[in-house]
Amino acid sequence: MNFQINIFSNYLLMTNRFLLQTIILFLFAFLAKTTLAQTLTPANNATDVCVDMQFKITFSSNPVFQSSGTVKLYESNGALISTIDLSKMPIGTPMSATWPWTETLNSNTIRVMRATIDGKTAIFTFPINSLVYGKNYYVTVDKAVFSNASSLGFNGISANQWAFKVKTIPASDLNYTVAADGSGDFATLQGAFDFIPNGNTNAAKIYIKNGVYVGLAFTKGRNNVTLQGESLNGVIVKGFNNNNLNASTHWRSVVNIQGNDWFISNITFINTTPNGGTQAEVLKLQGDRDIIVKCEFYSYQDTVLIEGKVYFKDCLLEGDVDFIWGVGTVYFQNCEIRANDNGGYNVMARNDNTKHGYCFADCKITRKTSVTTSQTLGRDANTSYPYAEIVYLNCSLDKHITAEGWNIRNEMDASKIFFAEYKSVDMSGNLINTSSRHAKSRQLAANQAAQYRDLNWFFNGWTPVVPVQQSSPTIAITSPSNNTTKDAPATLSLTATATDSDGTIAKVEFFDGTSSIGIAIGSGSIFSYTWNSIPAGTYIITAVATDNNGNKTTSAAIHVIVKGSDCAGVAGGTAYTDNCSSCVGGTTGKIACSQVKVQAEDVSCDFPGIIESKNLGFEGVGYVNVDNAANTSVSFNIIANSATAIKLGIRYANGGTTDRPARILVNGIEAIASFSMPITTLWTDYQNIETNLNVKAGANKITLIALSNDGFANLDYFYLYGDAQFAGCETTQTISLSQGWNLISINVIPQSATIINILTDWMLKK
Repeated sequence: MNFQINIFSNYLLMTNRFLLQTIILFLFAFLAKTTLAQTLTPANNATDVCVDMQFKITFSSNPVFQSSGTVKLYESNGALISTIDLSKMPIGTPMSATWPWTETLNSNTIRVMRATIDGKTAIFTFPINSLVYGKNYYVTVDKAVFSNASSLGFNGISANQWAFKVKTIPASDLNYTVAADGSGDFATLQGAFDFIPNGNTNAAKIYIKNGVYVGLAFTKGRNNVTLQGESLNGVIVKGFNNNNLNASTHWRSVVNIQGNDWFISNITFINTTPNGGTQAEVLKLQGDRDIIVKCEFYSYQDTVLIEGKVYFKDCLLEGDVDFIWGVGTVYFQNCEIRANDNGGYNVMARNDNTKHGYCFADCKITRKTSVTTSQTLGRDANTSYPYAEIVYLNCSLDKHITAEGWNIRNEMDASKIFFAEYKSVDMSGNLINTSSRHAKSRQLAANQAAQYRDLNWFFNGWTPVVPVQQSSPTIAITSPSNNTTKDAPATLSLTATATDSDGTIAKVEFFDGTSSIGIAIGSGSIFSYTWNSIPAGTYIITAVATDNNGNKTTSAAIHVIVKGSDCAGVAGGTAYTDNCSSCVGGTTGKIACSQVKVQAEDVSCDFPGIIESKNLGFEGVGYVNVDNAANTSVSFNIIANSATAIKLGIRYANGGTTDRPARILVNGIEAIASFSMPITTLWTDYQNIETNLNVKAGANKITLIALSNDGFANLDYFYLYGDAQFAGCETTQTISLSQGWNLISINVIPQSATIINILTDWMLKK
């Protein structure tokens, strides 16, 4: 049960003062145990925490900062390491010369966001080098940090309530994994960038696991680096930076890379500066022979600033004013160039007469909405850049591109500036009438267009070759079969088949959950290990294959049951564990539990979304359709008669193209890290999925938090097996304890009135 207590201004009779104090102490002690919890990343008492870890608190609703309170980092011996003081944060738009938080990146002092909010998650980033490998620390957070702390159920985090140990230093093998949850070598791009030696000559690879990465990342003098995301839509790198915060074209981007021979793929980059927030690059890239494939870039003004020789392929770039610009020689192949505001310019090239400028081949020139009606293909950068070059080859142009097509000043010399097209078509593939194009622009001849398709000519001696992205190995456990049953003590012959299409298998290791069973011996593609003396229990076994490039793949899990006595302790007995995780049947004489079911629309609380009924196949009056975004949540309440294990089931529909998994919290504590909701083909197709949860006696809040950017599946109904029932959402009741006593306002979960009555009776009798 969750209580919020507000003692009003009436005074108690003097003779009852001690009794009132006793009751208040009792209630606050009870409150301390039942306050709404939150999820901490890293978890309290976590080990192997990354040295660049960001500290995150995720709530069930959106937190709000106020200019008050501190977040502090301490070494385990109590020594203060660093403080984030929100009282120093300027009120209003955080773009001030008195901005309190800075970081030294590339030997330059940059204003940064040490405290930021991303949806329902508050993120705190201490200065680089605050943490030391192998040491123990803890973080404290004042309640005053959040203006809505009470409604969040947040009472602050004090000493040793958020403790952790930093992992040992990663191997210096130039092959690193970045994971926002701290499961990799580093938790941020900046951490991985800094670990690569400056001026490195050997190839380095940074693999970014799916997750949201908030903050800036700058690097200089590091070359021959592969920066590869796990998936385009799964890896989100975003941050707040702009010309008002850092007034320089060099330091106002989210990601700033100065290096040659970079290969970047499968990443979405976002500058969160709002529309009208001045120049705000999401990427500044300066280097030669850099290649970017299958990436997306989002901002408004000046989205990407490119210097050097850079090749883009299969990318999306979105913005409004000069959102592709710079002195670079840049080629875009099969990309989408999207305008996101009403009026602007796609490109501003600033090349001189010694090199080419910007060329777009086979690209789609689109708009975000039909509201965008007046955009030009590019504009000149004034007479300081008389040789600016922008060329479009066989591109598809939407209706937002004006008939004139270009913005060119009268003073520009038409014999020097080179703004040209070749066979531009509309979105249906029909040739566009270019007769109204700007008089200083050009239409290319076929031989000229062919020359611009010669990448070696365009880049003056460099032909970009997109690297073949290394594939991950494949692996499957072939023996024993799933749900194999053995008698204890058991021996298992574990066998897996593993292959790698572009390399060799270096190692196969078997695991029981997260515990290593052993490393297999290989013969060709077959890898085997004998596991001896296995005691009774249920085992979840996986195999992990590592190829010669360091790529890893985990097999699907199999379940193996090693039997001893039955659940009642009878050798050879027939008692079994039912859906409530209770031992029933056989010699126990107990009866298996029954199912309790409730419609999701009747019990879902505090969710951003709607009750919808357009996709048929649901039960009840509709289904819960939560907003499509990662970290959206839906919660409901369960009343249990005792501390027990229950089985929770959900009927859902997922007509999307990917799994829509969720974390499950019980009373704010993570119980299931990833609860899968696979696709059901159509939104009218429903299926059930179940999991086991442990609940406490009384009221329990169950919260589902979406892990996918697509949010949840549609939720039709919930059901459970166990000594528990569903309850409604919290309501407020006011209880008068006795004549002359203060009034106490209590948030009550329906169906828990018995507990309220007991507490009320106890107080009234005192």
